[in-house]
Amino acid sequence: MNQSLTRASLIAIILLSMISSAMVGCSPVESEDTGQFPKKITAQMPVELAFTKNKLFYAQLNGDLKMIKRGSDSTETLETFEVPDQKTFKEAGILGMALSPSFSKRPNVYLYQSYQEGDKVFNRVIKVNAERPAERPLVVIDGIRGARNHNSGKIAFGTDGKLYIATGDSRVKNRSQDVDVLEGKILRINPDGSIPSDNPFENAVWSIGHRNIFGMAFQDNGKLLITENGATENDEINEIVRRGNYGWPIVTGFSDDFRDPIKVYKHVIAPTGIIIYKGDRYPELTGKPVFADYLKGKIRVLEIGREQVESRVIADFKEGVIALAESPEGYIYAATESKILRTKIKRKETVAN
Repeated sequence: MNQSLTRASLIAIILLSMISSAMVGCSPVESEDTGQFPKKITAQMPVELAFTKNKLFYAQLNGDLKMIKRGSDSTETLETFEVPDQKTFKEAGILGMALSPSFSKRPNVYLYQSYQEGDKVFNRVIKVNAERPAERPLVVIDGIRGARNHNSGKIAFGTDGKLYIATGDSRVKNRSQDVDVLEGKILRINPDGSIPSDNPFENAVWSIGHRNIFGMAFQDNGKLLITENGATENDEINEIVRRGNYGWPIVTGFSDDFRDPIKVYKHVIAPTGIIIYKGDRYPELTGKPVFADYLKGKIRVLEIGREQVESRVIADFKEGVIALAESPEGYIYAATESKILRTKIKRKETVAN
């Protein structure tokens, strides 16, 4: 009897040991951290980046929607969308991207797409299923006139669940002041493309008087910040309000008759991507707007005070920066014309214009 118990106990110990060893080697459940995202990704004019917990999505001007998984160095092209001839229309293509707020349940990617009809360019927003990207995309809004440049194309979901769309003036300046056309505006629509009942002009238009917007980000208080390029001076950071008129083409910079920017750069820097930093890896940045520029290749943080707004440089690149995104670990990634990089943040303050 005792000998039988001893043998049974020995067998049980051996079995438990084997099971424990196997569990160390492979777990049936995905771990909390399956590795890091690459520090550097080779790309071709990436215009927008967006992270989920374990994936990085990015869109390229040439029409590619791409994805890379956490812990992998291999990039997957989910789909390539038709865009205008890149040699002729240098600022037309896939220009913006936003993930649905309910992405974990409904993995929809919204894209701002330029397309060509004859010798003319138009822009639209399409919705793509990230798990079945080859399916025919759904057109959410269409008929936004375009041009060789000044198409803008940034899109973002607000804290109200609406989709906000930045459109350029399409090189026809007076369109920006016309509330009955879509160009030179911030548009606001429901995710299905319908018009919200509280829009100010009974159409998709939310604000007017814009020239060419290259960045959009929502603060925790629901207020939208944009980066806007001036013509030969007065690049702006604007806070968008319902029915706001931001002056183009009548004025740029500060004025008595239009909605003032919160920050003006008298000498052109070409501000681009903007985010609100939410992580705690860089606590001095938490809750603050961080934006990039194309002309000088700098990344700045905005310090918004009660009476004035200052900015300081927190990173320098040798080439222009197009877009920014924050990873789940709190790193700031920057997109240049040829790559996506994890940014090295300057912890000491450097004063900038």
